[in-house]
Amino acid sequence: MNARFRIHKTGDPGFPWAVDYPAGFSDDQGIGVACGTFERAVATLGDLINRQCPTCLKGEVVDTDTGWECRACGSSDTAVTA
Repeated sequence: MNARFRIHKTGDPGFPWAVDYPAGFSDDQGIGVACGTFERAVATLGDLINRQCPTCLKGEVVDTDTGWECRACGSSDTAVTA
C-alpha cells in the first residue's frame, strides 16, 4: 500500500484510472477508488484530500453529530454555533 495518494492507470477497459489512498485512510479496508475517466480520477483525488485528517495527515475525517473525528488517530473537532 502507498503512504500517499496517487492516480494511476489500471489496464482495465471499464475503469482505466484509479486513485489509491494511504494505508489506514479509510475504514473500508480498501486501497482506492476506480474511475472511468482521468477527469473523474482528479475530482476523486480532490474529494479524498479534502477528507484527510489535518492532524495526522493519514486518516479519513468523518462527520459526527457535533463536528468531525479522524478514524486513524482519534483527533476531533466540535462545531460551535452562535
